[in-house]
Amino acid sequence: MVYLVMIFCRLLEALILVRMFMSWVPMINQNHPLIEFIYKYSEYILGPIRRILPQTNLPIDFSPIVAFLLIEVFERGILRNFYF
Repeated sequence: MVYLVMIFCRLLEALILVRMFMSWVPMINQNHPLIEFIYKYSEYILGPIRRILPQTNLPIDFSPIVAFLLIEVFERGILRNFYF
């Protein structure tokens, strides 16, 4: 069970990281099934965070940073319940 939580958290982090890198490359085909998969499933995490974070005038999206922190807190909370 613990390993499944760890794998799930790593997959979410990988999706978010790949999405961050894809945002820097302007010539990506948005209609490719893999790209649609990455955007669809990372948006489940990033969308609610973007709605909560205040708007800034900076061209930086802080939602992936917050998502990484929340995933880490979630994972440590789950693991703490199983090990202690």
